[in-house]
Amino acid sequence: MREDKLRCRLRIHQRGGDQRAAARVCLQLGRHYQQSGALDRAEEYYRGSLTQARRLGDDALEADAACALGLLGEVCGKLQTAVMWMRHAHQLNEVNTDLPRLADTYSHLGFLAFVQGNFGEAKKLHGKALQLHQEAGDKTKQALDWGNLGLLRRAQQQYPQARQALEKALQLYTEADAQAGVADTCNSLALVALEQQQLDVAETLLHQALGIDEALQRPVGMAMHYGVLGDLHLHRREYALAVSRYQQAMAIQQKLGNRRNQARLWGQLGVAFEGWGQMQRAADALRAALPLYEAMDEPSGHAWICARLADLHQKKGEYESAEALYDQAITLYQQQKDTAAVAFMRYGLGYACLGLNRRYDALLQWNMALDTFRQLGRKETIAAIEQSLQGLLRMRQ
Repeated sequence: MREDKLRCRLRIHQRGGDQRAAARVCLQLGRHYQQSGALDRAEEYYRGSLTQARRLGDDALEADAACALGLLGEVCGKLQTAVMWMRHAHQLNEVNTDLPRLADTYSHLGFLAFVQGNFGEAKKLHGKALQLHQEAGDKTKQALDWGNLGLLRRAQQQYPQARQALEKALQLYTEADAQAGVADTCNSLALVALEQQQLDVAETLLHQALGIDEALQRPVGMAMHYGVLGDLHLHRREYALAVSRYQQAMAIQQKLGNRRNQARLWGQLGVAFEGWGQMQRAADALRAALPLYEAMDEPSGHAWICARLADLHQKKGEYESAEALYDQAITLYQQQKDTAAVAFMRYGLGYACLGLNRRYDALLQWNMALDTFRQLGRKETIAAIEQSLQGLLRMRQ
């Protein structure tokens, strides 16, 4: 519904004293503004709906508003805030035994756990959502759950199980004639194919998905497909085409206001520009991602950007800048308890120290990295670091 009609309905309900109906329209206005990329206005109306629901003692309405705030937090990359609101909605639905809403919040909490890397919790929550949606006989929601489980299996590199879950989702979406869901699932299947180097299969699926969403005039889906097409061209080392697709995706994500997706796309643009040999544009793209990640609760993405920028500075001989970025990446990866990533950063940091003629510091960083990789059993990496250490020791003689 158009903004002017929603605002007209809101005024009518407010003048007539129907506060419950007015609160529901506030929710609709919030969704409208979120879809338009006006996220601050969306939050304003969601909070207005939440406040009114509390005054009315309407738990279902309060849960819907809290859920909306949670979904908005996810789009903004404020994952802790998103989890807080989603748990609040979930508790209200649990107390009131509101099974349809309870199933939805299980699903949303599962996705948030997945994004934060808590795969065990994500699997449990998506399983509970699927059970409730199966009991309700809701094919579209079941398809969503199977799709989420498929993405979870993909993240765990369990590709046969991922494909099986996604094909189940595709079947259910097709039976329900839910074309947007079909497009999303084709995109997910393309991601699985891409990671297994089945590039032609991935391309066919992505163009199928893009055709559906172009017909539906669904920008959120089109942006997603353009982004994965960029990844496909990156795999083929078709860097100019990758940049073009990422830029198409970015234009839409900026209109939608999705900061998490914008941050990822800036990172991918940096990789594509670097592959293309355009180092300054690569650095500019990666720097554009930094403030977005700094404002979000995603230390792993933030650390990845710092690491890519550090590598670029290292290649250009800008060792002081590289050192600062490696240090920042190490701190962020330590927060994630990603010991392998910390060790890789120490390896890079050693070269930065060497470039600054601080050989003892380089030796220290490489030995720390070596200890970690020995514990992890990374033989190829151990050999590379040992070779670097031998070269450094020869330089000291």
